Amino acid sequence: METAVSEMLVTSFQGDLDTNWPFFRLLKALRKVTNDEKLLIHLVEIEEKIEVFEALRSALRVALPEGKQGLNDDGDETPIHTIKENVEAFRDWVTTDKRFLWNKAYKKMVAQLDQYWEKLFADPIPVTTPQGVVTIQPQRTNNILERFFRDLKRRNRKKSGISSMGKTLTYMLPSTPLVCNLEHNEYEPNHSEWM
Repeated sequence: METAVSEMLVTSFQGDLDTNWPFFRLLKALRKVTNDEKLLIHLVEIEEKIEVFEALRSALRVALPEGKQGLNDDGDETPIHTIKENVEAFRDWVTTDKRFLWNKAYKKMVAQLDQYWEKLFADPIPVTTPQGVVTIQPQRTNNILERFFRDLKRRNRKKSGISSMGKTLTYMLPSTPLVCNLEHNEYEPNHSEWM
C-alpha cells in the first residue's frame, strides 16, 4: 500500500521542487504513517471489527449501510423469523471462526445476544382496538428511546444554551415527555367521542 501511494504522489508532483514542496512534505508525512507497524496492526483489528459489525447489523436488519436514516433507522420490514435465522447464523459464525475464538470482545457480544435473545425475537403482541385486532411487533432496539433523548437534548440546548440535561431531567414532571406524543396524529383525541 505504502509504495503505491508514494509512487502515485511522486509521479503526480514531479517537476520543480520549490513549486511542489508542500506535496513532498505531505508525502514524507504519509510515508511515516504507512510505515507505522502499530498503526497497521490496529488497522487490521479495526477492519475485522467493521466486518463483524456490518454482519451483525445486516443480520438484525437495523441501520443498514444502504439506508439514509443513520441512527434514526428503525430497520426494514423483514419477518422476525428470517431475522432470527440470520442472527443464529451470525452467532454460529462468530463462535466458530478461528479468528474470533480468543477475542474477549466477541465473547461478550455473544453473551449479550444470548442474554437478550428472547427479547430480540419476541412474538408479535395482539392488541384489541375499536378497529379490530392489531398485531404489534415489539421493538428490537432502543432506537426510539435514544432518538427521543437526542431530540430532547437538542431542544434543551437550543432553548437554554446548556448541553447538560441533568438538572432539567431531575426537575421535569414525570409525564412531561408524553407531550411529545401530541406531534403524532394517532395520539390526538377524537373530539366527536367527547360529545
